[in-house]
Amino acid sequence: MFGGFIFALFLILVGLLIVNIKKNKPDIELPTPTNEFYVYDETDTLDRSTKDFIINMNKQFEHLPGEFLNKSQIVVVMVNSLEGLSIEEYSNKLFNEWGIGDVEKDNGALLLIAKNDGEIRIEVGYGLEPVITDGRAGRILDNQVLPHLANKDFNAGVLAGFVSMIELIAEEDGVTIQGLESFTKESYEEDVYPDDSDSIPLEDLSTGQTIAIIVPILLFALLVFLLSVAPFIVIAALVIYIIKGVRNGTIQLEQGSSSSRSSRSSRSSRSSSRSRSSGSRGGGGRSGGGGSSRKF
Repeated sequence: MFGGFIFALFLILVGLLIVNIKKNKPDIELPTPTNEFYVYDETDTLDRSTKDFIINMNKQFEHLPGEFLNKSQIVVVMVNSLEGLSIEEYSNKLFNEWGIGDVEKDNGALLLIAKNDGEIRIEVGYGLEPVITDGRAGRILDNQVLPHLANKDFNAGVLAGFVSMIELIAEEDGVTIQGLESFTKESYEEDVYPDDSDSIPLEDLSTGQTIAIIVPILLFALLVFLLSVAPFIVIAALVIYIIKGVRNGTIQLEQGSSSSRSSRSSRSSRSSSRSRSSGSRGGGGRSGGGGSSRKF
């Protein structure tokens, strides 16, 4: 019983810590998409030709065939600052707020650059995660984008990253994209399509992803330890609680099952209510949380 008390106290402290962290996070106002939607640059860095290329490429996707490419949206956003958030948090919020990608396919991608903070990220929708894996996103940034940013050539860096993502998706769908003839892949095939392309290098894991992996392992280890100290007491207490609850009528298994089904139905209804109205011209897509970040 003492071990169970310690475990319960530990969970309470963790919960309070999480609540406190959430309260201390800054409440920011995300940028509003322009009428062009596919490109947003509050830093006035990108040339008109760069913006037009991004817009025209995205317009092709509305009519192209392919499981991944059709109705996909690859959006480029340049902001001055992340407003105190991590780039992973900012890109995820922005992606979902704008509804990048098709509502049914979730096939959107976001190339986010925080110019003054010196950070860049590729955020990927659920539907594109099998194509633009975390490892591939990291290699696109390392090999195609960052060399240009090191020379302060943001236009070339943005175009290189944008085109690399298009090529990955088109290659997967077996579709030829018009207008990419002037771009050379250089070491693209070798660097983005290695034999272990689905593996995630350690440096590609964000702080949030690392915590998400470690915390469940630690909690499981702690639970195993506590159960090994007093397993019979815990099980006996649980059985007694259930028996008393059934006898007193406070626990009704059928009602609980019905409530569970109702809850699942409610969640399904909320999911199906997502529409193409999300964002200014977004298709209602959602981020899968995948991608990769770098500093420059």
